[in-house]
Parts: sequence; C-alpha cells; structure tokens
Amino acid sequence: MTRRLLILLLSLGLLTAGATPIPAQTARGTGRVERLRQQRTAITEQFQAGVLKLIASCREQQQAEALEVLQQWQTPVESLHLTGQPLPKEVQPEIPNTLSAADRAWRIELRRLREETAQTLYLLSRQTLTAGSPSLAWQLIREAAWYDADHEKVRRLLGYERYQNQWTTPFTAQQLRKGNTWHEQFGWLPAGYVERYDNGERYFRGQWMPAARETETRRDFRNAWQIETDNFLVKTNISQEAGTALAKRLEVFHTFFRQMYPGFFDSPEQLQKLFLESSRTARKRQAYEVHVFRTKGEYIDRLKKDNPQIEITNGIYMASDRVSYFFDNPAGLEDTLYHEATHQFLFERFTQPRRPAEREHFWVIEGLACYMESFRNTDKGPEIGSPKHIRLAVAQARLTEDGYFVPLKQFAEMGQTAFQNNPNIVLDYTQAAGLAHFFMEFDDGRYRDAFIEHVAAIYSPQAATSRVKGLDVLTGVPAEELDQQYRSYITGLVTQ
Repeated sequence: MTRRLLILLLSLGLLTAGATPIPAQTARGTGRVERLRQQRTAITEQFQAGVLKLIASCREQQQAEALEVLQQWQTPVESLHLTGQPLPKEVQPEIPNTLSAADRAWRIELRRLREETAQTLYLLSRQTLTAGSPSLAWQLIREAAWYDADHEKVRRLLGYERYQNQWTTPFTAQQLRKGNTWHEQFGWLPAGYVERYDNGERYFRGQWMPAARETETRRDFRNAWQIETDNFLVKTNISQEAGTALAKRLEVFHTFFRQMYPGFFDSPEQLQKLFLESSRTARKRQAYEVHVFRTKGEYIDRLKKDNPQIEITNGIYMASDRVSYFFDNPAGLEDTLYHEATHQFLFERFTQPRRPAEREHFWVIEGLACYMESFRNTDKGPEIGSPKHIRLAVAQARLTEDGYFVPLKQFAEMGQTAFQNNPNIVLDYTQAAGLAHFFMEFDDGRYRDAFIEHVAAIYSPQAATSRVKGLDVLTGVPAEELDQQYRSYITGLVTQ
C-alpha cells in the first residue's frame, strides 16, 4: 500500500553545551523512545482538553464563529495529516482590540494553548534526538510548527527567516531586498521587468530584444539561461520557462528529501549544533548545479570524454565537477531527475573528493536512488514508495518468477567495481531497489533510521579509512533474518 509521506517535517534535537555525544539508536523502538511517544500523546491530549473546555464555554455563550474555528482544532493532529500542507507564509497578526471582550477572550486562549503546545513539543524534540530517534524528532518539530507557525526557533530549523511580515528562506529574503520578484514562468526578475517579459520582451546583454532573438542567441550553451532558486542553479539552452519549471520541481523534491530524512544530511552532533545555533544563525545556502541540454547530442558531446557509456544514459551526476546533467527527453525526466538528484544531495554533503562504497555496500547507493525515483508530487501532496512503481514491480518479478536473490551479506560485499562489472548487474539493480524499499518501508519504517544511518556513513569521508557498520549490526537483526523478512515482504506487495 502506498505510504503518503510528509513534505514538511522539521528538524532536530539538542544537547546542552558540554554534553556527551548523542548515541545511535541500535535497537529501534527502545523504551526511552516509547516513553517520549507517550509524552507526545499526553501533550496533544492536554491541548485537546483545553480546546474542548473552550468549546463548552463558547457554546454556552452561543458564539457561533468561535465554535466554527475551534472545531478545526478538535481532532488531534497526526504527522501523516500534515502531508502537503505548507506552513503559512504570513506572520500571524495581533488579535484586534476592536473585537468584543468575549470574542477576544476565546481567541487569546486558543493562541495561548497553541503556543504552549508548540513550545512543549519543541523541547520534547530535543530529548527525542538525544534518545537516538531523529525521525521522531523531526515529526515533533513539524507538529510544533503546525500548532504555532510563528515559533521562531522552529522556523529557523525549517530554514526560514522573517522578512517584514512574511516567513521566507534567506535566499528569497535576499532577492526581495534587491527589489526582485518571483515570476512563475521566468523565475526571479527585477520587479520593473515583469510587464515587459509578459509582453514578450527579454533583457539580455544590456539591451531589450524580442523573445525569439534571445532564444536563438541562447541556443549556444555558453549563453544558457541561469535560473537560481533557494537550493539550485539550473543552466539550460531550452528556454527560461523550461529551466524555471525544472527548478521548481527540484525544489519540491529537495524540500521533501531534506525534511523527511534529516539523518541523510545531519549527524546527531550536527543536529545538536544546529539546535544551539538556530536562534541566531540561518542555514548556509548550498546551490546544487544542474545543466539541461536542448538535445541528446549536445548532452553526449559534453560528457563522452568522461563517460564512454554516456549514450545509454538519460541523465547523470558527475561527482568530479559536482553537476547533474540532463537533456530534453521526450520520454520525460521524472524518474531520472530524482535518481540523479539523490546522488547529488548525498555526495555534496561533504567537500572532500571520494568514492563512496568503493570497497563494499555499493548496492545501497544505487538502491536508494532507485527508491527515490518513486517520488511524486500529487494533488494530495508528496508520495513515495508506491509498490506499483516499475522498480518494485520488476524487483518482485525477479524474486518470485525468476528466483533471483543474493543474500544480504554477499550483496553487501560488492564495492563499486564488483557491482558494476557483475554480469548480473541488471538483476542486481532490481534487487537493490527492492532492498532499499524494504529498509525504508517495512513495518511502518522499523528499519528506516538504521538504513539512513547506514547510507550517511557510506557517504561520509570516514568510510575511506574505517569500515561501515552493516545493516545487521545497525538494526540488531541477523542478516539471515533480514533476508527472510525481505523475501516475505517483497512477495506480499501488491504491485499491479
């Protein structure tokens, strides 16, 4: 069954200065984490009790408007219900003094309940990270933001800052200070350019010209359009509109990826530091560079010297220059875009040149990227992990129909060269995709934190000099038992 995931689950936990490092949670579902979950339930139940008391009071006073608003807060929030619900951009206004005393009273009380609940959840998230459960810590932060969208520390952990009466990213605030405005078709433009752009004019090399003339000039990739967003620099010679549309899709994917899986990016120690600094320091902007060519021929010409097999690819991330490359593919970019972006996000966590999984565990790198191909931004919000995605359907068929299966211990022994030169590479890719899905989704994510910790360690520079702990160690489950669980899980998926 497709799991609908959250788009905005935010950050992290804290230890006080001088505290000991946060331990990894090797036995998932420890008693301490379970107690923290119970505390979260108690916090939300206390909020609900306050709302119900307020509803009873307003009902006695026959305050119809109050009842309509309060009923929206009557049902406890669940993390999955936050999927696709962006936080308000506007800062909450003060409660007007012009309201009647009774009307002001219930509004003030509701705001107090929300702010106190948010603060308590925020503090609980810090304890949760210390207990070794970053996923739950992120959920608590996102829930805190749902109760109080103006909680400053939570907003900073989300990567926002206040600009006038809005919450924006630091990059957006910078653009607004420059007098630029966001155009859905063309990206950031000086506010005075918008009307002329809408009328078909373009500003290039210090002069205004018709759009067709600019397009002809920019066919040469040296004159490519450059579209900057919060996290990306997209260069393309297709069109400014195409580059902007692609950048927007990448931003949605990055937001989901960054906020849903913090453990890929931040070690517990990094999360600790971020909590300490969040009240003062905005997260540093890191722009991922993406090049999109108008034709496949241009794409091949640019990359054939570095990759002799480039003709069989639809996109590639080149760690050597830290750029993802694509072309205007009539068959669509969606799966390839998310696959290569995953490689880019994880590799660029660190600046050091390295070859992740060179000696072992290479299936993890490709398996996770294949899993992330299933990301879809639907009308109901972001979704991932559908068993009906082609990768999972094929993985199931190779296991159940062909009987192809490599035990986890043996699979993990293959490094990059062994994996890529294996005559069964196509079958191995399908199993890698299936395994990644298993470790991310099995039993409502029982092994997700362990798998994320495993991936983060593989991409770490330290992996070059020290062995990475296996998934049997990180989950506390013998590899043979994981094999059995995987086979049963994949066999039972409904992929059609």
